Amino acid sequence: MRIIDVGQGDAILIRSATGETALIDAGPGSGGKKVARECERLGIRRIDHAILSHAHQDHMGGYLRLFDKVEVGAVVDPGFAHGTKTYARFLKHVEDTGLPYIVARRGLEIPLGPQAKLVILGPEDPLFRGTRSDANANSLVARLDVGEVCMVFTGDAELETEERIVASKQRLRCPVLKVAHHGSKHSTSDGWVAAVKAKVAIVSVGRRNRYGHPDDGVIRRLEASGARVYRTDLDGTVVIRTDGRRVMIITETANPERVPREAVPPATAVGGSR
Repeated sequence: MRIIDVGQGDAILIRSATGETALIDAGPGSGGKKVARECERLGIRRIDHAILSHAHQDHMGGYLRLFDKVEVGAVVDPGFAHGTKTYARFLKHVEDTGLPYIVARRGLEIPLGPQAKLVILGPEDPLFRGTRSDANANSLVARLDVGEVCMVFTGDAELETEERIVASKQRLRCPVLKVAHHGSKHSTSDGWVAAVKAKVAIVSVGRRNRYGHPDDGVIRRLEASGARVYRTDLDGTVVIRTDGRRVMIITETANPERVPREAVPPATAVGGSR
């Protein structure tokens, strides 16, 4: 799996041991080219499941370019109406090409081979309305299960999203967390951090972005919990490899101030509360 450095945005490319593929977001408009290059370099010609966490440009824009470069099997989307021209173009492409379109809700499982699957943790009905950002609050949140290891992906989930998922008593304790909303202060609460208990936390964020991401308080909170924090603005693309028991993190950038490899042993990587 790769959390691709697409600047201020998200793009997470997953390939299982048996070759099934999923992409969670494709970054901003320029991100599609970078994702396509990664696919070409890895010999991936088909994305079985093109997943959109939510319809904001920095997560969706790259899909409009990627659709012309890589075959897609199906599109998965939280189905929250977001009236932008970019999202309208995204939906029109899906309709015009006849791609299978799946509206994701809590409990949906996406198989990625005999030992791997994505489990949708949210959103659930009724969708959030009247929050600080309804599109963010209704982000698709998913858990990737690979053997005994799991990882949580959060889109731009907000505090309300986290509270609802924690209250649902779904399995959250996982060694790897993709931090929500580029490390924004509007997510990654104390309760969420305590529920996931990640050993590795990865922030997908642009260099010198105008939003001030990631928030210093979020980084301190994660580090205080014992998580090792990686950031695409400092570490480049972050590669996560697992055999279902161990997790290895490999960073793209050889930053002398960063440890380029981190092995998470089975004693800390395995387990979780159901």
